[in-house]
Amino acid sequence: MGWFTDARTFGKSLARLLGLSRPALRGLARSGYFRPDLEDCGRERILLLAPGWLGDVFWASQVARPLAERFGGGALWVATSPRARGLWRGVVADERVIEAPGLVSDRLREGANWRSLWSEAARLRAEGFDLVLDLCSNPFSALVAFAARPARSVGLALHELAELYSVAQPPPARGSHLALRPWHVAAPLLETAPPEAPPEPRPLPLPGSVAGRWAALEALGLEPRAALAVLAPGAGWAGKRWPAARFARLAEALEERQFEVAAVGSADEEALCAQVVAGTRRGRAIAGADLGGIAVLLASARLVVCNDSGLSHLAAAAGTPTVALFNSTNPALCAPIGPRVSVLRSGCPHRPEGVLHHCHGVPAYPCPETCWEDTTVERVLAAARRLILG
Repeated sequence: MGWFTDARTFGKSLARLLGLSRPALRGLARSGYFRPDLEDCGRERILLLAPGWLGDVFWASQVARPLAERFGGGALWVATSPRARGLWRGVVADERVIEAPGLVSDRLREGANWRSLWSEAARLRAEGFDLVLDLCSNPFSALVAFAARPARSVGLALHELAELYSVAQPPPARGSHLALRPWHVAAPLLETAPPEAPPEPRPLPLPGSVAGRWAALEALGLEPRAALAVLAPGAGWAGKRWPAARFARLAEALEERQFEVAAVGSADEEALCAQVVAGTRRGRAIAGADLGGIAVLLASARLVVCNDSGLSHLAAAAGTPTVALFNSTNPALCAPIGPRVSVLRSGCPHRPEGVLHHCHGVPAYPCPETCWEDTTVERVLAAARRLILG
C-alpha cells in the first residue's frame, strides 16, 4: 500500500504502468496510433474534445477559428457539454457540435460515471475521426480520446493518462494563464509556436441588428434603454463566491445610482439570484437563460460584477467593464481577459500566489466567508467607478 500513499505517487505509478503497457494498448488502438508525429494522419475529420465548465470551454473555443481557417470549417467537429453548446456558434457548424453530457472534466464537482464515459467514446468511435485534439486535457477526456479510436490524438502532458495520447504536447510553464493550454494542444496542427500570452479572446456572436439585441433583452424582462448592471453571484464552488448578502447590498447601491440590476446565473442558481435582488425595487433574477441571450445581456451592460466564473470571461471578452472578485483561486492563472477588467482579490493570507492555482493547493477548498472580510461593497463600488469613468 505504501506505493500509493498519495494521489501524486499513484499518478506517477499509473503513468509508468501505462508506458509499459503500450504494446498491449496497440491492440486496442488503430494501426499507427502511437506514432509520435502527425505526418501521415488525415485532416478531413478533426474532432475537438472540449468537455468542461463554461470558462474552460470558452478558452478551448478560441483555437477553433484558426483551425477552421487552416483546414476549412467542414473539417471540424466538436464534442462538448450541452451547457456550453452556444460557445461554438459561428465557429463550428451547428450540426457538427456533438452534445456529450457523459463527458466530465472535474471529478470533484461532477463525478465520473464510467458507463457514460464509455458510451460517449463508443458514439464518437462510430464517426471514424482522423484526429482528436483534447483541448481540455484531463484524465477523463484522455480516456475518451483514446477509446474513440482516431488515427491520432493530441493532448497535454499534464496528467497520468497522457500516455494514452499519440502526441503528448508539453504544457505551458507552471503559473501560466490556463487560456494558453488549448493553443499548446493545437500547435502541431497550426504549425506555429504557441503564444507567450493569451490572445485577446473572441467574444460570442450577437444579433446583427440593434432591434435583434433589444428583442433579446426584452425577452429577459429588461428595458433595453436602461443602464444595466449585471451581477453574477455564482461560481463553481462556495470558496469562490463573494457572500450573497454583499451582492445584495451591492444591488441596492447600484439601483440607488440609477442602474437597472439583473442577477444572472445557471438554472440551479435561481434561488441565489433571487436573494441578490430581493431588496431592490426593480431588480431581475435571470437563471438558466440560453447563452445567446446571456451574450447580449453581458455585451449590453454598463457594468458586470462577478466571481471567478465562466460568465466573467464572456463579459470581459465583450469589452464590458468587468469587476472580477477572487479569493480561493489565483487570477494569474485564470483572470478574465479583456480591455476593461478590474480584478479585486481578498486579503486572505492563505490565498494562492505564484504558480499555485488553488487555496492551500487544494481544488474547491472550503474557504470560510471570513476570507472575504476586506472585500467590501464600498471597495467594489470604487473599482466599478474607476472602470466606468476611465
